[in-house]
Amino acid sequence: MFVSLAYIAFFLVCSWAIFRINQKSHSLSKSVFIAIFTGAVIGLSLHLIAADERKTVIDWYNVIGNGYVNLLKLVAVPLIFISILSAINKLENSAGIGKMSLTIVGCMLCLVMIAGFIGLLTAHVLGLDASAFVHMQSTLTADDVNKTAAISLPKLVTSLIPTNIFLDLTGARSVSVIGIVIFTLLAGMALLKVKQDAPQEGEKLSAGINAIQIWVMKMVRIVIALTPYGVMALMADVFSAYRFEQFASLLGFIAACYLAILMMFIVHALILVLSGNNPVRYFKTVWPVLTFAFVSRSSAASIP
Repeated sequence: MFVSLAYIAFFLVCSWAIFRINQKSHSLSKSVFIAIFTGAVIGLSLHLIAADERKTVIDWYNVIGNGYVNLLKLVAVPLIFISILSAINKLENSAGIGKMSLTIVGCMLCLVMIAGFIGLLTAHVLGLDASAFVHMQSTLTADDVNKTAAISLPKLVTSLIPTNIFLDLTGARSVSVIGIVIFTLLAGMALLKVKQDAPQEGEKLSAGINAIQIWVMKMVRIVIALTPYGVMALMADVFSAYRFEQFASLLGFIAACYLAILMMFIVHALILVLSGNNPVRYFKTVWPVLTFAFVSRSSAASIP
């Protein structure tokens, strides 16, 4: 029991130290990387204590780690909804929505295909083997794969269209995020029509959307500020779950992931150069978003 209390107290001390560093440097990415390293060290040291003590410590750490993940999921839906609606609200007319949507979807599909190819190529060239990680439970089952494979493309496309937005807001479907995006685009086009046909009512709606966006973004920033502490707890959990003989495979897998990510950075830089943009200025601008996406592992929370 004393060991468990000592580890919990040590976590709180590390959290306070990271908080002080963040106050001085005002750099979330710096705090996050310090938290990653600290969490890894704590997780490794947990192998030196008894199994029951380790379980108690991790259970308490998960209050922070899983609580942080739950908060990310909590703010993701309102963030997606208000971000897209606010972007549409700033358009002068509905004619720009179609072109913008096609451009975004086209670019994302192309980049996803390139990323998939690079991932497969990296795994093949380096001969990655997942046998060391078979003990890690996956949320995707063979039954899920079979069900997806059995659905035809027209039915799959139809299933993306929401029938009850309130169900999608609760995440009741596996494609709830797509349903929310579709509903938000529809609501955005209707908003532009209201602004054209009834300017006074449209201005009120526009002002309300701007106010809600500021409110939601303040809420999101509160959650983002918790990122270092959530990441430290999650890293401690991950490193305490692996046996020492598995770390070689784990580190090899991490190195392969970083190599693939570096290749995607190069692809992005080439696309930016070909489109006449400065890659250095672009990466400096989006670095906070990339950092948040990396540590949260949530595209739903990062894309807006």
